Amino acid sequence: KQKENVMTEKIKLLQGIKQKLEGERVCVSNELEIFLDNLQTLPDHTHVVKTIEEYLDKITNINDKIQVLDFMVKSYDTN
Repeated sequence: KQKENVMTEKIKLLQGIKQKLEGERVCVSNELEIFLDNLQTLPDHTHVVKTIEEYLDKITNINDKIQVLDFMVKSYDTN
């Protein structure tokens, strides 16, 4: 029973982190959309490709973390 409670707490913690990351992903995705929608208003010196890649790197990093969390939760669920 004690071990089961510890596992449940671990899973809840990991799921909470996942929800936080999913929220961050939505924010970054929205920022990218806004950036893309306003390309015409950017100064000529703006590094558009570099900025887009930075947003994509952030989203990729978040997705990688979510994937690891899903793996961890699944491994705790099967024990």
